[in-house]
Amino acid sequence: MLRFQTPTGRQPGSPSRAVRGHASGFTFLELLLVPALLSVVATMGLPRLMDWVASTRVENAARVVAGDLESALTAAARQGKPVRIAFDAAAMEYRVVDRATGSVLHRRRLGPGTEYPVVSAVFTGAPAEVYPNRSASGALSVTIAAGEHARRVDMTSAGFIRIVDL
Repeated sequence: MLRFQTPTGRQPGSPSRAVRGHASGFTFLELLLVPALLSVVATMGLPRLMDWVASTRVENAARVVAGDLESALTAAARQGKPVRIAFDAAAMEYRVVDRATGSVLHRRRLGPGTEYPVVSAVFTGAPAEVYPNRSASGALSVTIAAGEHARRVDMTSAGFIRIVDL
């Protein structure tokens, strides 16, 4: 019977002596080096990630405020009577209120601890009356900011709403 051998002198299919006697796994140095490298890479990307989060928060809050102002215009037209948009600076909250009855139609809080955690929200021109013909008593502006990012939501007295990057 013919027997084949490899150049190392072992038969094909049999494990080598180095594999049989060697334990598999990671060295202590590898276990220390990999987490250290991962933390360095994560630290380098963290400021950029936090900047993106702040920008996204401001953008989302601005879109929601614009949508709420549009809803106030629609509520006045649907009900056929004026509504008031009022802002509480201390609570960073705005409300859409039925002007005749005083009942709150919609309320939204901005800032820490809410679903829109921006640093500041400043209303100018509030309170504003919104009439059934979709016009307002005056222009209304909401400036929303977090970190270096800011957006302004403008509503004209004619009822046009736009978001402006600052």
